[in-house]
Amino acid sequence: MRAPPVIVYPLHGCQEVIHVNERESLLRAGKLREMVRKHWNEPGVKAFIELLEQRTARTQRQAIQPGATQHEAGQAYGLNEFLALLHGIVVSVEK
Repeated sequence: MRAPPVIVYPLHGCQEVIHVNERESLLRAGKLREMVRKHWNEPGVKAFIELLEQRTARTQRQAIQPGATQHEAGQAYGLNEFLALLHGIVVSVEK
């Protein structure tokens, strides 16, 4: 089963909106992971990771408070998954 094309909307606006197929998407993802590894110790990347870790910790704390909603739990889960993704990238090697 083939995946549908993906539309990429860059957040920082440095690139145009593009359309990619599944193969192009996988190749692009590999290049992006390599770029994350290469620049992992740069001050801006470190600052972003720290901001993400702080936000994740606050969101997880809110998600376990009495009266927390499924939405809050979902946000905490999503942020934690993103941190896990970044950790996986930094400790892995592309084939």
